[in-house]
Amino acid sequence: MKKATLFVFEKEIQSGHCFFSSVLIEGGKSISLVGYEFTDVSLHGKECQVELDRGAVNKLIIRGKEYPKKQLKSSPVYTSIEMDSEASAVGESEVSEAETHLSLSDGTYNRETFAFLRANKRVREDKIKKYSEQVNTIPMLIKYSGLGAALMYMRTQKNKTALVAIYEDIFDWLRHDEKSLIEFEDGDELAEKIINVELWQYKDVTKEVLAYLAFLKRFAKGLSNL
Repeated sequence: MKKATLFVFEKEIQSGHCFFSSVLIEGGKSISLVGYEFTDVSLHGKECQVELDRGAVNKLIIRGKEYPKKQLKSSPVYTSIEMDSEASAVGESEVSEAETHLSLSDGTYNRETFAFLRANKRVREDKIKKYSEQVNTIPMLIKYSGLGAALMYMRTQKNKTALVAIYEDIFDWLRHDEKSLIEFEDGDELAEKIINVELWQYKDVTKEVLAYLAFLKRFAKGLSNL
């Protein structure tokens, strides 16, 4: 049995709600819980134990009791990519690239899920130093200096890998967000783009970035303590 942390996300869809679940195993491996059904997020963040079979979770223990495995009646809304390197035939670079491709079946992304995957990716990268610490400072920087100034500052910190990584993570989310608050073209830079938008758009993007960072810093803190 391996120690792990349980993640359960709720997603609203046209027909109601669905739940996406995964476990983060000690060592940084994230595995989707295929065949397990959750009806709420009350177990989100709980410590658990898992037994693996060919890289998939075969047994899930929560609070000392085995959580029942149930085959969903319909195909899952989410398309999952296995992150357990023991069960994957792809190389290291392909695994890290695949990590950001957990999306809804229509290609859109959930803010919370995207933040979890990105935080998980960053805290596992040895070259990203103090990512969890730095991401906690950005919301206050935005509130005091404005989003445009904060982004310009992060972008220019080439010798501070974590700040540059956070800049890239914000940029990636805004490009994947189904709301499309900003239309990007090839070659666009977020910092230059944001200082040229209309005031109402600037405010909307600022709110979205702060909401995304709230998830990002929560996950970064939790994952860095594993």
